[in-house]
Amino acid sequence: MSKVLVINFPAEGHINPTIALVKELVDRGEEVIYYCEEEYRSKLQNTGVEFRNYKDYLKEIRLQNRMKDMFNPVQMIYRFLNATEKALPFLLEEMSCEKFDYIIYDQHFLLGRILAEILQLPTIASCTTFAISKEMVAELSAPKSKVDSALYKECQKILDRIRNRYRLQITSMKQLFYYESAMTFVFTSEYFQPHAEQFHSNVKFIGPSIIAREERVEFPFDKLIGKEVIYLSMGTELNQQIELYNTCFRALEEFDGVVVISVGKDTDMTKLTNIPSHFIVRPYVPQLEVLKYTNVFITHGGMNSVNEGLYYDTPLLVLPITNDQPLVAKRVEELNAGIVLDYQNITPAALQKAVSHLLNNKIYKEGSRTVGLSLRKAGGYQKAVDEIMKFKKEMLSRSF
Repeated sequence: MSKVLVINFPAEGHINPTIALVKELVDRGEEVIYYCEEEYRSKLQNTGVEFRNYKDYLKEIRLQNRMKDMFNPVQMIYRFLNATEKALPFLLEEMSCEKFDYIIYDQHFLLGRILAEILQLPTIASCTTFAISKEMVAELSAPKSKVDSALYKECQKILDRIRNRYRLQITSMKQLFYYESAMTFVFTSEYFQPHAEQFHSNVKFIGPSIIAREERVEFPFDKLIGKEVIYLSMGTELNQQIELYNTCFRALEEFDGVVVISVGKDTDMTKLTNIPSHFIVRPYVPQLEVLKYTNVFITHGGMNSVNEGLYYDTPLLVLPITNDQPLVAKRVEELNAGIVLDYQNITPAALQKAVSHLLNNKIYKEGSRTVGLSLRKAGGYQKAVDEIMKFKKEMLSRSF
């Protein structure tokens, strides 16, 4: 049995893909210490891990603050670096009397990679977006004129302080995106990953980590049987979309089927007006189960949602808003697994036309089925844990 340190970023999209993986590690006898925010304690403890929280050291990057920086990536990076600098002394003190065998950390969460280097632990990265290569970083980088600001320079100063204090190898802000680990798990397929040929063999494309969720939610599945089903969800962080939901009511008021909308627990349902009788609108929807019936999935383009939709061969209508969503949407369109609309300029007519186009053109069902097959064949969390066991054997053989 090995003792595993997990350092994850406190967001649903980063935590959910690891749930099945750490449960499988525990089931195979590993002792897993999982650091995250307190709100995720119950979800993580149910897997059998030992949960520990970050106290208040990461409050700067909690959801309400991240939402403020949605369209300001430099400000977001500043928050991440500032929180990392504050959390490191606390975590190092808490771990000072422990010995871990390896670390699993979120690839885009610098805190974990820095801890690995300080503690000299073998590294496994969890990548819940597309993997980003050096070439892709160059392709995606904003023009220097847009980022050469006082705030960017302050970010570099924080990074320099961390590097100098802990004598780290990291030198560049760009390494926040592609800081290499001994092994990286990417929760999609090699087929769906853009420029997959740019990655070395230590990058493992394992597909989405799909596991039956232990949730009991009352939902009228009988109303979906034998019907065409449209499902709309804008994820867990971007679901305050009253205008979009009302647009959907108008766009699909004459749709001869069922429309399911997950609006999120914080949405004010009283602001949703004139809901047609064939709509099912809920604060929470059991997404994996509903996707089994779905003909078109309208999504913000978050990686987890897209993976889950395509896993069930569902054509997508993607309305990307921020972060990696435009990149994901572009890939969906390239592979004919769906189409993309401009979120900022969505109209009832455009939405209705797009849904009709997806329903009536076989190319999108074929495209989504091809991606879905690649995701199902990628191996999932079982393959990930198999790779970890091989990794451990290789480490052991090198120690003699």
